[in-house]
Amino acid sequence: MEDYFGYPFYSVQDTLVHSDYHMDDTAPMRAFYRWHVKDPIFFQNDLKVTLQQIGVGHGGLFERRDDLCSVAYWYQRHSHAPFPALPTVAERWPR
Repeated sequence: MEDYFGYPFYSVQDTLVHSDYHMDDTAPMRAFYRWHVKDPIFFQNDLKVTLQQIGVGHGGLFERRDDLCSVAYWYQRHSHAPFPALPTVAERWPR
């Protein structure tokens, strides 16, 4: 099963980033992955995935303000109409 998930990256201290919930003013970056090969997620038309960012501190649980990104792949058996053109790079650039 180890071939289907992993934690390949954890950054070192970043002194250029301030964080309200790390005492040393670092916001470490992490990378995780998970392939659902042996336990696929089936759907017919739509798939909605939500992420909730919860942190814990001296005051208890709180909603975090992390910057997340993700990607999803799917396999399709039947042909389909061509996908619409992607927006330009400038239009897709975050914030």
